[in-house]
Amino acid sequence: MALEMPRPLSADSAETAAPAGDQPASLRYELTMVRPRAAPGNVRAPAWIDRDGVIRALLYVDEAAPLGASARASFIPAAAPDAAVAVVRTGAPAEAWEDAIVRVGWRVDAGTPPRAGATGWLVLPDPAAPQLVVPDPAIVRGPDGPYVLVAAADGTTFSKRRVRVGRSFVGVSAILSGLDAGERVVAGNAFLLDAEERLQAAGARARNERP
Repeated sequence: MALEMPRPLSADSAETAAPAGDQPASLRYELTMVRPRAAPGNVRAPAWIDRDGVIRALLYVDEAAPLGASARASFIPAAAPDAAVAVVRTGAPAEAWEDAIVRVGWRVDAGTPPRAGATGWLVLPDPAAPQLVVPDPAIVRGPDGPYVLVAAADGTTFSKRRVRVGRSFVGVSAILSGLDAGERVVAGNAFLLDAEERLQAAGARARNERP
């Protein structure tokens, strides 16, 4: 997809502009630069205890990747937040859960095991490493998966880029794949820009098909 804009933009980290001429005011847009950012605090993942006593937690693939076979963490029961127990990874491979999320098994290493069926949070001991992030409004959720609009060097042309989205925090989402640091994406009105381009393309096709 190529979305032509009549006005070039500078390379600032955040920019706002609007097309000239008779374009609708709703097409005002903002660009932001893709940069690494660390999530605040330690990784907390939803977890539960199965009938076999194994604690299973849902982690983003980038959170699970650095974990060794004997990684340690804490399980905090939702019903008793002050009764955290130490857990160690079972060593079983992570299981795919859904896009960008895997299920990782843990067992109680010290403390009283919570009852089967209990839910809570798995807390990793180390903060998450910095990741490339974009503002949440930059991500457009399409039928074929999430994507962003990436600006060309001159700031007047945009291309649709599929991305793999990780955890969200403080108004931004981690990008696991699809973007590089330093690229610029549409952060404001991305959905409107994409919708307008598709409407214009449909209108052009209709005019061309007229006898």
